[in-house]
Amino acid sequence: MNRLTVEQIFLFELLENPETPVPDSVNHLKLLQLLRRHKLIPLTEIILPKLTEEGNKYYKNVLQRWTLRSMTLFESLKLIQENLREINIEPITFKGPVL
Repeated sequence: MNRLTVEQIFLFELLENPETPVPDSVNHLKLLQLLRRHKLIPLTEIILPKLTEEGNKYYKNVLQRWTLRSMTLFESLKLIQENLREINIEPITFKGPVL
């Protein structure tokens, strides 16, 4: 039998009631991973004001690192595509994790 994690329970409760407080037992990294995996990053707007200053800094730091990583990967893909076009190879663009 699969049991829901504290982070999953919190997310379900938060979706039902945005006033739900963040439990002390929530693992912030796991929560962020859940938000990212399920395309729920906009919920951080609701979660951030409920956190302590330390939790707030943690979330912002992780989101900034993810953003920088995404931008770096995008630039790398763009450069690869340009290099392929220079030698007359038209790249095939796939959507999703294939990239």
